[in-house]
Amino acid sequence: MLRNLSIKGAVSHNTTVGSDPVGNIARINNTLDNMPNELEMAQNRLAGVEKQMETAKIEVQVNMSCIFFVKKKKMVWIFYEYGDNMRG
Repeated sequence: MLRNLSIKGAVSHNTTVGSDPVGNIARINNTLDNMPNELEMAQNRLAGVEKQMETAKIEVQVNMSCIFFVKKKKMVWIFYEYGDNMRG
């Protein structure tokens, strides 16, 4: 009968254990040996998310600049169309 084993630290690492002590040690060792790979994958995912965040920041800045430009252009157009009539 297999049971779940969770090795906990900053994160959890799960494996299964059974009735064979030698097999259990091998499974635990494999789980421990795989931790550096899991760390590297997590670091790669984090780097990807950080890159996406930087790209999003740039897009927001560009969009805000475009919005400001459009509003400014619209204000200039309104003033040009209506001139001094806007002042009352």
